[in-house]
Amino acid sequence: MSVILLDDRFAQLMPVLNAIDSCLVIGHIDPDADCIGSMLAVTWALRRLGKRCDPVSSDPIPANCAFLPGVDEIMRAEDVDIESYQVLIVVDCEPDRTGLALPLLEQFESVINIDHHITNMNTAPLAWVDPTAAATGELVYALISRLGLQLNRDAAVMLYTAIAGDTGFFRYSNTTARAMRIAADLIGCGVQPDVISRHLNETHSWAYMQLVRQALSTLSRTPDGKVAWIFISKDMLDVAGMQWNETDSLVQYPRMLAGIEVALILREIGPNEIRVGLRSQTYVDVSRIAGVFGGGGHQRAAGCTIRLPYQEALTALLHEIKVALASPGAVAWGD
Repeated sequence: MSVILLDDRFAQLMPVLNAIDSCLVIGHIDPDADCIGSMLAVTWALRRLGKRCDPVSSDPIPANCAFLPGVDEIMRAEDVDIESYQVLIVVDCEPDRTGLALPLLEQFESVINIDHHITNMNTAPLAWVDPTAAATGELVYALISRLGLQLNRDAAVMLYTAIAGDTGFFRYSNTTARAMRIAADLIGCGVQPDVISRHLNETHSWAYMQLVRQALSTLSRTPDGKVAWIFISKDMLDVAGMQWNETDSLVQYPRMLAGIEVALILREIGPNEIRVGLRSQTYVDVSRIAGVFGGGGHQRAAGCTIRLPYQEALTALLHEIKVALASPGAVAWGD
């Protein structure tokens, strides 16, 4: 394993990791590939050290991550006996975004936070947050290296999936030379990029494709062509038999339009409750827009939940995006 250490801020974690006997590993609500891959890789590492370590999720595992080694061991938050674990390790988000585990945080002796989101405010007692990392999987890779563990193929698949997921298979602006070097090392451990790509991006059900067709019929944009969006209603999801968190990739369609700076996907998940995914191309920081509505994420990819009817939620979003586009160096559409 090639050692690529990002910094020494996680040195404070080592005594805690060495001392604990049991821990839970949890990620954020609506988990994605980076979240699931990082959770599983941390679990793999600590079990190699002889710790009792179990992964847990507040929300269902996305179907495109079902191939990952160990994914069937991820427990539901409501089924976990919290009192039987010493430490909670939160990966790929701040503790406030862990969903059902949030009210239970104070029951743990220690809470460790490993994340790369710029919106993470380092509120955990032991927080290692590095926004320069392309994915939390990079940080877990560095941690495993510092622990002196030799990666096997299963762990490499977990980490590669995490990093590839958050970089759009090394197409997004957060792709760095460091991410590519780590990916090369993981491929050397037996990862097959084509296989992982098929699982994450290229295998969909008939119901999913019918949903894509319906969603594309809602494709809209602002008069200046700088913002585009699609909408998925609760009825669309129910007819397709799908969960809203299985539709994140559909934001790629408004993002493909020439001249687009901000792309949105709005999903109706309940009465007056809209889950929003935001992407930007070059200069709008969508994490700030998501933050206005209590969400967060990255400069180029973020999410939030708006508790308003669809049209009101869309109007509120477009207002905030218009403000962002009108910032120095940007051009907003006319009133």
